[in-house]
Amino acid sequence: MNRMKKLILFTLLLGLVSQGARAECYYAYKAKKENPLQLHYGIIRVDQSCSVPVNRSEIANRIVAGGWTLLVVLEPVSPDQLSTKKDEAGEFFLRY
Repeated sequence: MNRMKKLILFTLLLGLVSQGARAECYYAYKAKKENPLQLHYGIIRVDQSCSVPVNRSEIANRIVAGGWTLLVVLEPVSPDQLSTKKDEAGEFFLRY
């Protein structure tokens, strides 16, 4: 393979990788507040590819701004599922 073909192939592959990294990825999670105890279920968009393990600290750092402590990351949520999850999450749908 000549040098020009290799460069074109490399550029195409690089473009595909960067597109995957920018893909929207959503997760369902549960969080709590103390005194008095409050719980919530939410859906959050994370800034990473869904193909890598979820970064719990990214989610925890974002919801702590509202005084919440992350309990558990439940599952990835596909863009197709967002409309059905919106009612379940209520005010915590894409809030953080």
